[in-house]
Amino acid sequence: VVAAMPTLVLAAARGSPGRWLARPFAVLGAASYAVYVLANTVDQWVETLLPWRTVDAGFGVATATAMVAGLVALALAADRWIDAPVRAALTIAWRRRSVGQDYHSAATPLR
Repeated sequence: VVAAMPTLVLAAARGSPGRWLARPFAVLGAASYAVYVLANTVDQWVETLLPWRTVDAGFGVATATAMVAGLVALALAADRWIDAPVRAALTIAWRRRSVGQDYHSAATPLR
């Protein structure tokens, strides 16, 4: 992780991804907040299900890989079935509410 993260940041800073990487990066970018929100919960689940595998004792490579894969899969599912529909509904409601209204009336809470 210590070597991989700076390498990924450097590679990303050098330019835009190729056409074949643009879609996966967009999907992972959309799910990144869900990864942030769910990371602690997944860690607690792993510690509950595998009490001998704690962060303090150190995860093995297989456990850590499975945990990250499960976290990303859960985050992708949360983005698709929870976050995206909520964002779409809020966008529609916000646009309906703000059409033809000034800033202050558009900023009032939705009812």
